[in-house]
Amino acid sequence: MAVVRPVTRTVVATPTWGFPVTDEINRLTTEGTGNLSKLASLQAIMNGLLTPVWTPIPLASPFAPYGSGYATPAYCVQGSWVWLRGLARQTQAADLTAVTTMGTLPVEARPAVNVSVLIIMLTGGSAGVAPGKRMQIGSAGGMSVYPTATESLSQNAWVSLDGTKFNMIGNV
Repeated sequence: MAVVRPVTRTVVATPTWGFPVTDEINRLTTEGTGNLSKLASLQAIMNGLLTPVWTPIPLASPFAPYGSGYATPAYCVQGSWVWLRGLARQTQAADLTAVTTMGTLPVEARPAVNVSVLIIMLTGGSAGVAPGKRMQIGSAGGMSVYPTATESLSQNAWVSLDGTKFNMIGNV
């Protein structure tokens, strides 16, 4: 009876989608030299999964990156999911009692159908920090901020995208 050697799998990271990526280098390197290319491929895949690529979002006037050590508004595509991060500010006072386009996502990061996501805003007015504001991301990439009927943004008011995600496929 052959003894099956157990494969040691050590969790090397847990990406944002929640299941662990394991290290199988011992198995790949001890099964023979022909597996070195498999090892290199596995390492390349793991590096791609574990190193997100953030691309700045083109913002519409009067929005600009907040600066002061905060992340520039950006997106990252992982599979069919798009993650948003960063802080944008108003560069001038603006009445936001109507829907305002904050920016436009490029084709590779657009949803198949319109999606609504929750954001946090500081209006600078009497409303102060307003969690639970809605931003709609259209299938054409427009990122539209929906204020309340009596709200306006003062200069340096901000919109946070940190932690925002949506699926490009649609209703998942």
